[in-house]
Amino acid sequence: MKKLLFRSALIAVLGLALTSGSASVVNSATSGGSIGYPAFNPNDPADAPLMKFAETWARNWNFEGHNVSPSFSSDSGNWDYTEKTYEPWLFDRASVGYYLYKRVTSTTDKARWYQQFLTDFAYYRNHIDANGYFLPKVLGGEQDTKYGYVTPFLLYEKETGDAQYRPIAERVYKTWLKDFSSTYKPQASFWTEREIAFALEAAVSWYELTGDAAALTRANELISQWTVMADAGNGVPLVTIDKHEGGGGSQLVTSPWMSAFYFQASRRLYSLTGNTEILQQVIRYADWMETYGYFDGSVLDNDYAGMKAPYYLVGPTGPYTSDTPTESDFNHCLDVAGLVGFAIEAKQKLGQSTAALTSRNSQLKACAVYMLNDATRSTATLPKYRLTPPRKFNWWMRSTLGTGSGATLPLPTPTPTPTPIPTPAPVPTPIPVPTPAPTPVPIPAPVPAPAPAPKPASGKFIVGQRVKTTANLNVRTSARISGRLLGRQKRGSLGRIVSGPIKANGYTWWKINYDNGADGYSVENFLVKK
Repeated sequence: MKKLLFRSALIAVLGLALTSGSASVVNSATSGGSIGYPAFNPNDPADAPLMKFAETWARNWNFEGHNVSPSFSSDSGNWDYTEKTYEPWLFDRASVGYYLYKRVTSTTDKARWYQQFLTDFAYYRNHIDANGYFLPKVLGGEQDTKYGYVTPFLLYEKETGDAQYRPIAERVYKTWLKDFSSTYKPQASFWTEREIAFALEAAVSWYELTGDAAALTRANELISQWTVMADAGNGVPLVTIDKHEGGGGSQLVTSPWMSAFYFQASRRLYSLTGNTEILQQVIRYADWMETYGYFDGSVLDNDYAGMKAPYYLVGPTGPYTSDTPTESDFNHCLDVAGLVGFAIEAKQKLGQSTAALTSRNSQLKACAVYMLNDATRSTATLPKYRLTPPRKFNWWMRSTLGTGSGATLPLPTPTPTPTPIPTPAPVPTPIPVPTPAPTPVPIPAPVPAPAPAPKPASGKFIVGQRVKTTANLNVRTSARISGRLLGRQKRGSLGRIVSGPIKANGYTWWKINYDNGADGYSVENFLVKK
C-alpha cells in the first residue's frame, strides 16, 4: 500500500483521510487561474441576496423559518438527487458550490460550501457515462452535450492536487470535440451561443488542466468561429430562429443571455493568453446591444416603466415576439450585466469610453434587484427564496465571477491508475498560494472570409519609428480583427513601423517589423514610442 501524495499542508488543513490502494499520478495543487472570485458585497442589493438564494439552491427548504412540506411540487422548485433528475445540473451545478466557497469570507461558510462542492462533484463525476454524457439526461432520452463540463474537474484538481478523475474529464472534453465543430458549418441544422459557449469552456478548462496545445488550438478556432459569424452580423452572430430554436421561421436573431455564457468562457481564455480579439468581440456585442438589445418595462405594464431588460431573442429587425418581451426576461438581467461588465473592462483596457455601458450596467443591476425582490416569497409553506427552475441559480452565479489572474499551466499528466480516494473533513480551509502571471501562448487561427479593404487614417507614430509593446499584442496578416493571427508579441517587445496607419474595426493599425517573432499588423493601443 502506498500513500496518496498530497501536500502535507493540505492534509493538515483539510484533514484528508487516506485509504489503501495503488499509487496514482497526482499533480500538486496549482495557484492562479482563469476565474476571478470577488467576495460577496453585503452592500450591493444585486449581489448580497444571492447568498440567501444559495440556501434554496442547496435544498435548505426551511431557511429563515419557513415550514415547507417535503412533498411540495416541482413547479415550486422541489427536486432531489435521483438517477433521472437532470434539470438542476444544467449550466454546471457541480462547480457552483466551489464558486460560493471562493466568494464567501467566513471560515464557517467556506467549510460549508466547500463540502457542498465535494458532494455535488462526486455525484456529477459518478454520473458521466462511458461516452462522456451526463447519465440522468441520457436516461431522460437524450445524449445532450451541454450537460458536459470539464470545469468542476479543473477546480477540484487545482484545489487538491488529486488527478485521479482526469480521465472522466477527458471523456467529457472529447464528446464536445465530436459533437460541436471548431468551424461554423452553414449546413448544420442547429447552432446557438450556448453550444459554442460550453464547447469553448470545455476546451479552456481542459487546456488549463493539462496544458494540452491541441485544446488551446481548439479554443482559438472557436474564438475565430465567433468572429467570422459576428463579422457577418455587424458585431453579433446571427442565425435563423429555425436554426436557433429548432423551428419558428427565418428571422435572424441572437440570444444575449446565451452569449453571456460565451463571454464567460472567452474571458477565461483571455486571462490565460491575453488574446485581445476577445476584448474586441465583447465590445462589439455590447455596443450592438445598445441599439437593438433592450426594452423598457412599460411595454409589459406601467408598473415596470423605466426598467430596462434584455430581449430573450433579438435581431436587427427587432425581437422574436413569440418569446419576448416577457417578465421572464428579468431573470436574465444579472447575467447580461455580467456580459456588459466584461465589455466595460475591455473598453478600459483598450482606452475607450465606458460611459454608455456603465449606465447600462446600472440599469441591468436595478432590474436584477427587482427580480430578486420579486422572487422572495412570503408564503411560509414554500421556500422563501424562489428558484424555478432550479438551474436559474447556476446561471446567476456564473455571471458574478471575474477575470482571473492567469495560471501556471501544468504539464500533461499520464492517465492515472486506480487510486486512494481522499475523504474531506467537515471543515476545510482554503490554502493561500501565490498568484503567478499568465504565460503568453501563440495562437493559430483559421483564415476568415475576406472583408472590405480598410481605409487609411492618421495615427500617433510615423513610418520608420521604433516602438515597444505595453501588453501581449496580437500580430495579424492584415489590418482588421478578422485578419489571420500570425502570433503574439510579449509585453516589452521591440520593433520598427514599416507602414500605416490604417483605420479598421474601430482601431488604428500599424505594420511592424518586430525584432523577434512574427511580423505584421498590430493595433496602436498597446504601443509606445521607444
